[in-house]
Amino acid sequence: MTQTALASLMLAHNAGQTLQQEFYTDPEIYRLEMEKIFLRSWHYVGHISQVPQRGEYFLFRMDSESVIIVNDGDGRIRGLINVCRHRGSRICTEAHGNEKLLVCRYHGWSYQLDGALRGAGQAAADFDKKAFGLKQV
Repeated sequence: MTQTALASLMLAHNAGQTLQQEFYTDPEIYRLEMEKIFLRSWHYVGHISQVPQRGEYFLFRMDSESVIIVNDGDGRIRGLINVCRHRGSRICTEAHGNEKLLVCRYHGWSYQLDGALRGAGQAAADFDKKAFGLKQV
């Protein structure tokens, strides 16, 4: 759906009536809503009581995004994008749990609970681990 088509749909809407079906079913409208509204806003994802101990985590998901909410053991609750920086695999696959390290099951890259890359398999000697930590939210 083009911006022009979306604008036409919006102009055709009559106040006090339900929206046209496209607003609920068109994949492009959904993508635009996610991009322009939902992924730019703060969201309540859970409560601190869900991760009271070091290494406890739960996953939060919105659309295709997955975030690991984890107690890093240093007094901080972190939100880390649940995607390995090596090949893009999900790191945590269970909805909740407790881990000493966050380990990608694909090639074994490991991350500390603060998201810092700890181990990168057979990386070259000059590989900069600091540049490949998990993205934080």
